[in-house]
Amino acid sequence: VMTPASEWLMLLLSIIQGCVAWDQQELGMYDLIEEVNQNFYELFGIEPTATTQEVKKAYRKMSLEWHPDRNSADNAAEKFRQVVGVYEVLKDASMREKYDSVLENGMPDWRSGIYYYRRYRKMGGAEASLLLFIALSGGHYLMLWGSFFEKRLVENQRRVKTKKGENRKLAEEEEAARKEQVLSEYRPTFWKSLPVILVQFGCSLFLLGISSAKERMTAVPPVEETEEEEEIRRPRRPITTEPREERVAEVAEVRAVVADVPEQLMMREEDEKEKIQEGVWSSEDMAELVKLATIKFPPGMGMRWQHMAKAMGRSVEDVTTAARRIKHFQATEELSARQSIKVDQRSGEWSKEEQKLLEGALVKYPKGTEERWERIAEELPGRTKDEVVERFKQLAQMIKAKKEKRG
Repeated sequence: VMTPASEWLMLLLSIIQGCVAWDQQELGMYDLIEEVNQNFYELFGIEPTATTQEVKKAYRKMSLEWHPDRNSADNAAEKFRQVVGVYEVLKDASMREKYDSVLENGMPDWRSGIYYYRRYRKMGGAEASLLLFIALSGGHYLMLWGSFFEKRLVENQRRVKTKKGENRKLAEEEEAARKEQVLSEYRPTFWKSLPVILVQFGCSLFLLGISSAKERMTAVPPVEETEEEEEIRRPRRPITTEPREERVAEVAEVRAVVADVPEQLMMREEDEKEKIQEGVWSSEDMAELVKLATIKFPPGMGMRWQHMAKAMGRSVEDVTTAARRIKHFQATEELSARQSIKVDQRSGEWSKEEQKLLEGALVKYPKGTEERWERIAEELPGRTKDEVVERFKQLAQMIKAKKEKRG
């Protein structure tokens, strides 16, 4: 036999099971669908049943066609970004399944919670504040009506009690008048709404500030003391019994410490200025920026650049400039390397261009990235995941042997 507590627990578990978590990738996919406004498969020129290799082949063709370095059209950069986003959706099995569901069932409408959440993400600060204020005002107005109905229910449950010899009809009329007066105090009106209350509060603060300013302006300034009164009020220096030599040594020590303070402050300020140099980026700083941009603060996160700038102790402009340099460098290096790679599948040897691409991919996808080796293999045309892992192990053994030899 199920108890009421177990029934409530089962209901809560069913509600939790029905909830769906909306990650950043899914929200980004919905935004991309609205931006592209075209079937992803038709854009790539493939069938909905295409394999991952066919998707990759179509992506290479589209990326070469719309790359800003190859295409001089005004919308080349935008088209290239859309092609990259479509490829990120179609190459992932789970994201592709969600996209197929959108093709079959359509985008989430007003009956789904994600519909409102996506529109809330696109709102500015002023729009979100106005919406929040309207919601708070409506909630406050409903609470006023709830308090009124509760009070009316309590008053209706009260019974008129009369003593012997009293007129019951007169007592009921007096009780009805009293109840009407009480309910009139609880009945919601326009003057009890939240916007009116806030305006009244602001006016009262304004009037209070004006009155306090008038008081300060009309206040009588304090009378200055004469030299004789100040001399009388000034406390006399206590007579010390310490030897003169000890007091002279103490004063000299204090003066020496005070003299060193400005020099110490100047040295500390120079050290801090050397630590914070806008625009100067080391290789460690670049690696840290790539790690923050791909793992801790991925694309689509709100206030993303502000968080990265705070984590690195730099300005937002400095961080965005460095990110653009990294992105341009990686795109140029990958394009030139892809064009010059000549893979010898029979011998299995790694060329310099492949080695350079491998090093760039290891930095782009640091340790801890989901499906790291699959993504690194995608950056190396003609190489499989097993070949990439085997090459990494060889390099690790070579580095370890060199260290042991030096030791």
